[in-house]
Amino acid sequence: MGWGGMTKAFLFGSALYFRMWGCRSWTAEKTNAAMKVEADKIVAEIKGGKTFEDVATELNQFPILSQPITRQGDKTTGGAGSALDAIVGQSAFNGGPSHFDYAVNGDGDYVIFQVQAVNPASGTLPDQTKNAVVTSIRDSIYSDFVGGLRQDAGLRINQGALNQALALNPTDGN
Repeated sequence: MGWGGMTKAFLFGSALYFRMWGCRSWTAEKTNAAMKVEADKIVAEIKGGKTFEDVATELNQFPILSQPITRQGDKTTGGAGSALDAIVGQSAFNGGPSHFDYAVNGDGDYVIFQVQAVNPASGTLPDQTKNAVVTSIRDSIYSDFVGGLRQDAGLRINQGALNQALALNPTDGN
């Protein structure tokens, strides 16, 4: 059971142009740097108090209100063709309601977004999921603890001997 939120976003940039015409990497790099500067400027304008709609209008863009998205992005398109992919979804989840920022999606497009609402998770987790999470956390803590002890104590593992021991099969008598 996940939670998602509605997000306004607009695309900024012309990454498709560079892929279509196969520009040299240095040109794409310079253009990408310029688009990053522009995206930073747009986010700074919103941070300075301008509304998302006003900034978009000044850039001749139309803000689009999306369907609720998850950390994996917009899944209403079946995972294809959405500018709001997992990279943008993850960035949107870095803040709460009214959070705004930009992210570069998997296609190289700069997506400036503002979270409009957060829908809390509904229902309860199944016991199997709860147990999996608890086990995963426990294993992670134990692994980190053992790794720290090994590092502090200066222990090292003879990987060749370990591999040889693990290859033994007690039922064959080897």
